[in-house]
Amino acid sequence: MAIVSSMWLKGAKKRLGGTVIYQAMGQTRQRELAAEVSNPRTESQMSQRVKWANLVNLYRANRSWMKYAFETKKSNQSEYNKFMSLNVADSRIYLTKPIANAGGCIVDTYIITQGSLPSIEFVPTTNGYYRSNIELAPNTDISALSVKLFADMVVERNPAIRYGDQLSFIRMTQMTNASTGVPYVVVREYEVIIDTNNLQPLSNYLPVDYLYAWGADEVYLAVGTTSGRSGGFGMILSRTISGKTYVSSQRIIPVAMEAYIEAFSSQAALQAAIDSYGVQVDAFLSSTYAAQDSQASTMLAMLYAAIEGDDNTYPAGSRFVLGTVTAGQSFRLYFNSTLQGTASSLTVTTSKGVVSLGAVEVVGNSIEGELPESAAALNNAAVWSASVVVASSEYRIDFIRRNEDYQEGIE
Repeated sequence: MAIVSSMWLKGAKKRLGGTVIYQAMGQTRQRELAAEVSNPRTESQMSQRVKWANLVNLYRANRSWMKYAFETKKSNQSEYNKFMSLNVADSRIYLTKPIANAGGCIVDTYIITQGSLPSIEFVPTTNGYYRSNIELAPNTDISALSVKLFADMVVERNPAIRYGDQLSFIRMTQMTNASTGVPYVVVREYEVIIDTNNLQPLSNYLPVDYLYAWGADEVYLAVGTTSGRSGGFGMILSRTISGKTYVSSQRIIPVAMEAYIEAFSSQAALQAAIDSYGVQVDAFLSSTYAAQDSQASTMLAMLYAAIEGDDNTYPAGSRFVLGTVTAGQSFRLYFNSTLQGTASSLTVTTSKGVVSLGAVEVVGNSIEGELPESAAALNNAAVWSASVVVASSEYRIDFIRRNEDYQEGIE
């Protein structure tokens, strides 16, 4: 770096050959640019870059509420840059270029706030609940509380919470575009001020159908996940003092995301993401695969299922219960990209037995099969998994399995 004294360059901001002129500390400065990278799209470089796409798109889905999310960020640092710096090293989700460009993203354990207030921690329990460390009174019915009753209760029983604090709940639902198969996230934000003077129902501020009082002798605020939807959530405590906002640190708590994360974090997913950018392979004596080479790395992931006549779709890790499916009715399984080859079998495992479907056919990025005429109608059965063989490769999608599924009928 050099300080420039020329009157002709005073206040200038521009590039001159291999140097750049810029302003800092009231001075005109000049520095040499780094040498250009001759091969900036090598495989080793792209293995790092393909981590960014999921983070970028997840940030875009959440940025509307993130203005004060990072108490520790520098004054000249954006929320986006802070979010990326906290998460890129541990990012494990790899998206191909078409999925990234379409805004696709996957919920994972990313840091969404960082600050000095005590964190709201969550521990998984039985029956699909996540118990927080916010204590409640015994026999509490969350859905019946006013903001005043809730505020008085949590301030009395939780020394870290004060009147005037804000409790925010971020809910992320993992979705899949039915036309393109691209996974994306829907974000909803809820907030309530801990205010003893607010007599309105708590349900006006927080999703009380998703929050519960968990425990017997000691009762805590809990998040229920029995809706069967994949996604994640976070709960944040914030406090503003003299114009400065303080927050608790929070990571996303993934819910029923195992199948999605497995599909998009494997070595095959990494290679598919790298290949989608047309990367130059930089390994010594290595070669690229020919276009039709059967050894070429592919990443096919089964994303969700659907039934003929049912408007709902069932993503991996969700709750999938059949009403009535009769002979000739079709199941369809959707993948994240177009399928190549012939499907030789499609099997569905339900709470009432294993069913092999007939008339199996590949249609674009989906596979369709019918309940055979010889099979009994499936009434009130839970679907636990489905597996299909395409071009000698087997793919499987899993749904939620509950203990009561083994009993007669489904709740």
